[in-house]
Amino acid sequence: MALSVQNTVAVLQGFFGKKSEFIRTPKSSDQHDDTNYLIKRVDWLTLLELFFLFYFLTGVSLSFYLHDYFLLLFFVMMISGLGILLYQTAMSLRSKLTLKPVALKSTIPDSVQ
Repeated sequence: MALSVQNTVAVLQGFFGKKSEFIRTPKSSDQHDDTNYLIKRVDWLTLLELFFLFYFLTGVSLSFYLHDYFLLLFFVMMISGLGILLYQTAMSLRSKLTLKPVALKSTIPDSVQ
């Protein structure tokens, strides 16, 4: 269920005729280090999935608040699927992003120290 956002985008791109490059992921026997397929930043699709995660979390809280449990199972399935997908995206991005240390400047005047 979590891939529904990505599948919807792919169907709409195909329907409107948008050309996209197919990037084949390398097989384990490939010896070259071609990492063009790796995601190095957060794209708009991940932000859309994050929005839907919070949307369905709001649905769960409203289900309990209004005592209307009809769609609760659907909400839980969508939350679990989107949560797993976003967790895997975060772990993939975490290994690729490098954080640079920042030198902190002291805001305390020398006369006070």
